[in-house]
Amino acid sequence: MRAAIYARMSTDKQSADSPADQIARCREFAKARCWCVVEELVIEDAGISGASRHERPQFLELMARIAEWDTLLCWDFSRLARNEEDLAWTANRLASARKNAIAVSTGRPIHDLGARIEGVISAEYLCKLKLDTHRGLLGRAERGLATGGLAYGYRSEQVEGGGSRWVIDPEQAAVVRSLFQRYLAGEGLKELAHSLNARGVPPPRPRANHERRPSWSPSAIREMLLNPVYKGEVVWIRSEWIKDHETGRKRRFERPESEWIRREVPELAIVEPATSEAVCAELARRGGIRASAPPRRSLLSGLLVCATCGGGFTAVSTEFYACSWRRNRGEAVCATKLLVKKPELEGRILGALTDHVLSPANVRYAVDRAFRRVKAGLSQVDEVAPRQRSPRLDEIEEFSPFPHGRGPESTSGRRGSRGRSRAGAAGD
Repeated sequence: MRAAIYARMSTDKQSADSPADQIARCREFAKARCWCVVEELVIEDAGISGASRHERPQFLELMARIAEWDTLLCWDFSRLARNEEDLAWTANRLASARKNAIAVSTGRPIHDLGARIEGVISAEYLCKLKLDTHRGLLGRAERGLATGGLAYGYRSEQVEGGGSRWVIDPEQAAVVRSLFQRYLAGEGLKELAHSLNARGVPPPRPRANHERRPSWSPSAIREMLLNPVYKGEVVWIRSEWIKDHETGRKRRFERPESEWIRREVPELAIVEPATSEAVCAELARRGGIRASAPPRRSLLSGLLVCATCGGGFTAVSTEFYACSWRRNRGEAVCATKLLVKKPELEGRILGALTDHVLSPANVRYAVDRAFRRVKAGLSQVDEVAPRQRSPRLDEIEEFSPFPHGRGPESTSGRRGSRGRSRAGAAGD
């Protein structure tokens, strides 16, 4: 019996040896039954949530190599999935290949009724964790403690009894006041960003991609001008983030205003309420609060990076691509003046794809690999009833550009008669 082992740890707050401990218990389980552990299929995921299988490529690779093992061992089935759909998907894949998975902690196989009940309990654990986290944050907000990321203009201060609270940072507060005043005086968001970057004013902490040098952006300044905390009002649970199970990406959804929690905190006010309201009205007048329509996307949107600053190299007009960071953040952030005509850049990239990626040899190789994988999957099903050859295998061989398993390196041989007739039909 060939055994594969999968271990997973959700966060780095658990014991650093947690995956190693899980693997050790699985090895003991296999040894007691004289099973052979396939060493290259001992897989662990550290610091990865079990909420979605799509975020665990190593687990998906293990399932893709299902023909190389007979039984999958894990400490418990919550390691495989904390989502009922994912656990059922795993069980169905195993059943179709006549394979099994066993939770070492209980000795229960995945096709057991108890395993399905465990799956419901694991999914419910995530729901309870979300509610407990929400309750804890609500209690912090009610006690005047910090509940999330620190806004620009403030610093964090520990309080007796645990937790922290915001206090005004005088140096950053001066920058905030100047932004409100200058915007009301007529300056635009880009103009403000260019000015701050040119003067070397330290920007807010970047949210992602720490390899890029932090800088001020028009969008960050707009969000600051709209933030009610600067007039001494905290608004909590204004939105929520929901993860898409298929992609693993989180999307932000606005909650109904009736669910918002507002709290007056005059000690955190940096500008007068009247100033904040005047700025919001001016933003609305200039159309800076919400874009009236989504931006038009070009062929290469999101795919190009400026070699000078690392920012996006995007379509800045109907005719040219250029560095968006230079355009939005100023010359102090990116010195490149490169402008490339759209037809020229798009033509060169599409030409390179055609010449080097979509070459006939590469296409033949990709098609051959795809046919082989499909045939391998059907062969596993045929093992269940070896006397009945699947008609799909005949159909695949009939359409395959590489009969009898030949690849691009051996395509000079004669095609089968059925392959010639199909090719001729397609040509007609």
